[in-house]
Amino acid sequence: MAGYRWPAIQPIDGKIVLLSVGMSNTWQEFKVFIDLAQADPTVNPDLAIVNGAIPGQASQAIDSPDASYWSLLDNKLAEAGVTPEQVQIIWLKQAHAFPRGTFPAGPQQFQDELESIDN
Repeated sequence: MAGYRWPAIQPIDGKIVLLSVGMSNTWQEFKVFIDLAQADPTVNPDLAIVNGAIPGQASQAIDSPDASYWSLLDNKLAEAGVTPEQVQIIWLKQAHAFPRGTFPAGPQQFQDELESIDN
């Protein structure tokens, strides 16, 4: 977008946290990304990269704030020595496991789940 200035991301309490959210495919892909980032000397040393993806956690399993996924995610952040408040960047890859329904009802259900995850 011409002329738009993206706000600068600054460390919060010394860290910029990049967090993945998703299922097994996300976990596998993000693990490779972490390995590549850790090998890159130009990556900001204030960046903490946390793989919050958990196998078996498709969109319908995490679309509620009460889903167990979110407490597991909080634990992963704590293990990495960061807090949810420090998360500024999310890598989200999600799918609806075993989708059913016809168009547009099936995709609409997935959209609703993604909107719930976003909240």
